[in-house]
Amino acid sequence: CCPEAGEPSHGHPPRSEPKTEMWFTVLAIAVPIALGAGAALYMGLFKSVTFAQARFPGGTYVFTQHIGPYQNVGELFGKIMKVMGELGMKPEGGARCAMISCDDPRKVNATKLRSMCGVLLPPSMEARQAEQLAEALGRVGIKVETREMKEADARRTEFPFRNTMSFGLAAMKVYSAACKPEAGILPVDPGKHAGCPIEIYHATHIEYFFAREFPEQFAWPKDE
Repeated sequence: CCPEAGEPSHGHPPRSEPKTEMWFTVLAIAVPIALGAGAALYMGLFKSVTFAQARFPGGTYVFTQHIGPYQNVGELFGKIMKVMGELGMKPEGGARCAMISCDDPRKVNATKLRSMCGVLLPPSMEARQAEQLAEALGRVGIKVETREMKEADARRTEFPFRNTMSFGLAAMKVYSAACKPEAGILPVDPGKHAGCPIEIYHATHIEYFFAREFPEQFAWPKDE
């Protein structure tokens, strides 16, 4: 006769339900994918980069020259931020770390990439504060220059800042978009990389300005 429902057949143990095994498999695959997609969304991987007409605010730029891979500037900015903290320069006061990238990494060897790394002080800050910052940076071995920057017409965009990975992701997304005709960015030199943009770092985002006038104030310092 046939076995009762649930009773072992021919002495073999009851088999687990295939559907249960299938759901565990689906979850094991779906959960990491969902988490990865969520992390990518949080980091801004799927963010579309668009540019708008804006005014670069100008100010006093206290900076040092850096030659080498762009991703190596983190340690330098760490030292700069420490000095800013010791001087009581807080973000709400308007002083922001800023970087100008002068070379296209697709065309220039990483060891020869030029950048200017420093602090952009708003026009509202007194000149003596720029002098104090320059002196304090000099005391910790960072040789700086000071450049007065005018307001300028520019194309602007921003990218969310989450952690140190944001710098590389933002550069990949923003500079790729900047080289497209629809970005409306006028190259400083026709046929070359779209000018020397300035990146301004905020607590929640990175701000990018591609100036369309006064290109000399965003250029690498000329040899004396």
